[in-house]
Formats: sequence, structure tokens, C-alpha cells
Amino acid sequence: MKFAAAVFFTLALLCLPAYAQHGEDPAFYYPGFHGDTWTGEVTAVNADTREITLTYKKGDKTETFTGVVEKGMKIYQNGVPKELDFSKLQTGMKLTVYYIGGAERKENGKKIKYNRIVNITFAPAETKK
Repeated sequence: MKFAAAVFFTLALLCLPAYAQHGEDPAFYYPGFHGDTWTGEVTAVNADTREITLTYKKGDKTETFTGVVEKGMKIYQNGVPKELDFSKLQTGMKLTVYYIGGAERKENGKKIKYNRIVNITFAPAETKK
């Protein structure tokens, strides 16, 4: 039994770096939120459509995530809730977004699926050793 647990734990650790950009936070509560998070560098921001694109690079692999920020969403700065100012989102910033995948909206009479961002935290910049 101990051997099986050790093998499982080792395999879980080996798989972790490949999916480091996607995570879960079951402690954050928002109606319909199931714990999905995504961390990466901001590569595109569109204030008109409220879209943010994040990119995660590791070695020669690159993954991207695009989501739409919930209207009226507040972020906390120094413990005070404030409306997100898109002009402050700069290319290269590292963010963690909390999102609801598979949300739907209608555009031109068609259902469109998208990632609905319900929370954002500013991740600390990584330091090189």
C-alpha cells in the first residue's frame, strides 16, 4: 500500500509542471464557479470586449487562455474593492484568473461559449536564481 501511494505521489509530481498554468482554488466562492484558475502573462487586452489573453510558456511549449471579464467585477487593492481598470493591465504582467469555463452568451442569434472571468489576482513576478 505504501509503495502504491509513493508511486502515485511521484507520478503526480512529475505531471504537475506540464499543467502549472491551470489550477484550482476551491476556497474562492462565486455562484457557478467550480474552482478553475489559470495563471500566465498578459499578451493581449481588449477593453471594448473586456477580453484578456494570457500565455504560459515552458521550454518550447506555449499555451494560451482567453477569457471575458465579468461586468462590474471588482478587484481588491489594499483590501479595498475597486472596478478593474483595463488601462492598468500591461503586456507581460503575470495574472491568475478565476473563471467559469463553457459560459454561454448570444451573439447575432448564435450561442457562443467562452471563459467568464469572475476574479483576478496579480501574481508576483518570478525571480531568476
